[in-house]
Amino acid sequence: MSAFQTGLSFLKQRKRCRNATDFRWVYERSINDLSYRLPDAAKFDPWIGFKELYRIIKRKKNRQCQLQNGHLMLVSTSNQIQVAREYVLANLKSAEALHVISREDLKISPSFRFLLFSIFVSVQCIWSRNRLNLALQIREVMEWACVLKLMHENHLKSFIDFTPFEKDANLLSLLLMEQGIHIMKIPSPGPLSAHHTHLIANTVVCSSAYHLEEIAQFTNWTYNSLLHWPPEQYHTYEHLYQINQQPPANSIAFYSHGEWVRREEGHADPGLGILENEAIILSELRTFLKENNHTTLVIYPHPKERERKDMLAHYTQLLSDCSFHIFDGETPTAWNFHEEDIAIMAYSTLLFERLSLGFKMLFVSTQSSPFPLSTSSLNNICIRSEAEFQKKLKNALQESQIEFFENNQLQTYRLSHFLEAKNG
Repeated sequence: MSAFQTGLSFLKQRKRCRNATDFRWVYERSINDLSYRLPDAAKFDPWIGFKELYRIIKRKKNRQCQLQNGHLMLVSTSNQIQVAREYVLANLKSAEALHVISREDLKISPSFRFLLFSIFVSVQCIWSRNRLNLALQIREVMEWACVLKLMHENHLKSFIDFTPFEKDANLLSLLLMEQGIHIMKIPSPGPLSAHHTHLIANTVVCSSAYHLEEIAQFTNWTYNSLLHWPPEQYHTYEHLYQINQQPPANSIAFYSHGEWVRREEGHADPGLGILENEAIILSELRTFLKENNHTTLVIYPHPKERERKDMLAHYTQLLSDCSFHIFDGETPTAWNFHEEDIAIMAYSTLLFERLSLGFKMLFVSTQSSPFPLSTSSLNNICIRSEAEFQKKLKNALQESQIEFFENNQLQTYRLSHFLEAKNG
């Protein structure tokens, strides 16, 4: 049976059996879960299926090198390959080779059956309410076939998924596990509740203490073992924090998510209230800076904002009559944690990276959200209203790093504790 036949037969089986198996939720979630692989406007495009088919046909076919044993790892885009490879090699205790491929580069010659499937799906998309996720099945089946072909032709038995947030990740896991392949998934350091309330794997990598709090609450997780690793970018900046860094007093960093740019570009709303929370942060920072003019503010813009000519005007309008500086260095934000005493933000994985290195952090979440869990100590550094903002920020600026972590019960979030807890 060809790779396309295997993938399509599996998809048909999962669709038919979705109400009669232990994993009946897998297909349903692949149809309904949020995906960022297409712009939000695709939900309203009746021709999106045919456009996806065209994109797949036009996708360049990369020549796959011959592999010799080891692990096959899947990332989203080719620019992630190097960082992902370095991260896994730094933490995976294996002497075998690691081969990395990106989803965007996967293509083999389409079979007649695949083309028929794609046309059928494209027609469905004309009237379906789930047309965005249905259309993505065309892309996903092509990627599954490529992964299957590589695994079988090179006799590989270990698959590492660096894209477990994708809506088809659990389908792909089941497909490969049926072929006797071991599945390792590596979520980002952020909350698992965003994309991973349901998960199937053999091994799962955790990279923050909050992951452990969440997993204890999940009922639709199937796995055999957990690994404790540092955040996925840690190996790139670890050398900067070998010596304890003492940030300057009365200094604040704002880490922007660039949500105002994302919305203008038509990105899907992740449902975390980031746009609204960032508006509150900047409004409250303006009030705070006017009353505390000895305090400095540095804005770390998202890369998407740096491409905008109106970025400075945007922040000047929101922080009128206040002194602030926009970070213009070329190094990533995580390389500069020690430059400011405390950072404040809406939601981002930077929250977990900064805490893991022992630096003070506050975040704003005024919208109804499952993050953080009601039992988590992260609530101690979460600002739920404008009334809390000034008080929590003033208190944090007056505390030392040690006092901040002790007073807010955040010791388990430090990387040393997290890694030692597993080793112990």
